[in-house]
Amino acid sequence: MLLLPKSVGPFTLVRKLGAGGVAESYLGTHGGQGDRPVVVRRILPYILRDPARLASLEARVRDLMGVRHPFLVAVLDLVADGDERFIVEEYVDGVDLDRVLAWCRANGRSLPHNVYLHLATQICNGLEALHGRPGKGTGADNVLHLGLKPAAIHVRRDGRVVIGGYGLTRSPTSLPQGGVVGPVPVRMEYLSPEQTHSDQKLTPASDIFSLGSVLYELLTLEPLFRADSNLHTIHKIRRAEVTSQLLRVKDVLPGLDKVLFRALSLNPRHRYQRAFVLREDLRGLMAGYSFNTIADDVLDFFAPMLRDVEEAGPEPAAAATAVPAERPPAPDVTHPGPDQPAPPVAPLGPGAAEAPTARVEPVAAPPAPPAAPPEIPAAPAVEEPAAPEIPATPEIPAAPEIPAAPAVEEPAAPARRGSR
Repeated sequence: MLLLPKSVGPFTLVRKLGAGGVAESYLGTHGGQGDRPVVVRRILPYILRDPARLASLEARVRDLMGVRHPFLVAVLDLVADGDERFIVEEYVDGVDLDRVLAWCRANGRSLPHNVYLHLATQICNGLEALHGRPGKGTGADNVLHLGLKPAAIHVRRDGRVVIGGYGLTRSPTSLPQGGVVGPVPVRMEYLSPEQTHSDQKLTPASDIFSLGSVLYELLTLEPLFRADSNLHTIHKIRRAEVTSQLLRVKDVLPGLDKVLFRALSLNPRHRYQRAFVLREDLRGLMAGYSFNTIADDVLDFFAPMLRDVEEAGPEPAAAATAVPAERPPAPDVTHPGPDQPAPPVAPLGPGAAEAPTARVEPVAAPPAPPAAPPEIPAAPAVEEPAAPEIPATPEIPAAPEIPAAPAVEEPAAPARRGSR
């Protein structure tokens, strides 16, 4: 356990956020950039004592450091401090979907369908951007998330979704202690079936299975595979029997059941192979809903949760962050490509802790709180070109009236002569 505050290179660890099977997370500040808030993940000692595991983890971090995208939390640095290793990530100012689900259950609310589909397509955009990069450290064809869950998905104050909380290993089931750190077990219900087997290949379809579990819970407010123990949860994931549950989805949002049935197929080859294909199927369900005021609808729905986060006490380094008085225009999130340049990394959002069960509790600020960070411009909106207006069909002129044929006077028949 670290004595806080603790300096690690240019970073200062302020307070603990949570712990997982590989690392424990801390809120920190970057003193070299105006005390900008960051999230620092400290690698646990048992990983450091295993050279093979440590080398694999460092290669994984190099993969993640090579990815920059507006819908992805940026992994900024890998810092060595003596024998210890620290992973530094962007701080996201907003609310994660784990807290959103808890708020919805407590208040008897559910996400409006247009808001749900809007968020779901943004998550697909982030996954597509991640999967579109090859691994610079591991040499993998695709960089995978490996830890997608509600606590890893954040909604920023401008309504944009950001994905973080990346898994640092293939699966918590591969850890020596089975993904348990002290009394806090790592939740398994969002793993893909192949992640529960050490000999099966992981592909983008593995992350898409995890996304299917998240989307089911986000609609129904009930976890799809959670059981009374991690072992029983793994057995349910390996069977992936979801037919009866998707009948409920069909009643709530018709058409989504077919999308989730494909995303949650037991065989990876039968799932969506790319997140953008899943996104397009989700967009096909949007026709029945209005998106003219989607920016306002998103901010209106999440306003109580964002207020709760703010009233719980701002972080020491993020005290200057507040809900804007005027709502910024919502960025277009339907078509950002994987090669789109990322905007400047802003000090926004609580970085996901390794274990979603660890909840961030407000604490008093340290005796000498760091100075408030300078205001950092929000990410520029990504504008989608407006669809060309289709001209109205020209009116077909009426057919000209055909004049009647002139009457032809038939000559009178000659009088028949009488017989002689």
